[in-house]
Amino acid sequence: MKVSTPLREIKPQFITDESGREFVIPGYHGGLGAGVTIVADRVYAQPIWLEIQTSFVKIAVEILTLAAGSVRLGLYADLIDFNQLHKPGIIVTDYGVVDVSTTGIKEIVISDTLNRGLHWLAYSSDVAPIMQGLTSAPGRVPLDGSGGNAGTTLNNIIRGAHAPGDDPLPNPFPNADALFTPAFAVAWLAPDFYA
Repeated sequence: MKVSTPLREIKPQFITDESGREFVIPGYHGGLGAGVTIVADRVYAQPIWLEIQTSFVKIAVEILTLAAGSVRLGLYADLIDFNQLHKPGIIVTDYGVVDVSTTGIKEIVISDTLNRGLHWLAYSSDVAPIMQGLTSAPGRVPLDGSGGNAGTTLNNIIRGAHAPGDDPLPNPFPNADALFTPAFAVAWLAPDFYA
């Protein structure tokens, strides 16, 4: 098989915050959108695609409007169901909670290496803060790594019931009660080479 682009040149996409820190948003083509209010006692899963194996040192959310409570962050494995649809499956890691009683970027230090493929970042809350949103004009995840116009379309966010929202994340991911596209609240991962 001929590789037209050396693997070392294939990098996930990044977004830079005000202080210059970079967070990966693999799989998404778009930009920062308006704030999005998340619903309390629900768990949200956001698909991310990694073209290469990548190590990560932080997971984060940005809180635009505070709420007196917390947001729990985690990671789910990809599951292909009997209809050949991708969705979050079993939990890989529950990273714990961040306090959202103040605004700003809320980070958890992690040490994870994720293989090439589709993964699901997850967050839930016992309150309803407004989080930074992302817009994705194509509303697609490039499952073949080819870009925003890949043939396979996914809903950007899947949501299921989880109460109370600051409890450990459910395993496996609950049945979906809502699908979101094209604007949604987003969680980010920081790779080790940009920490």
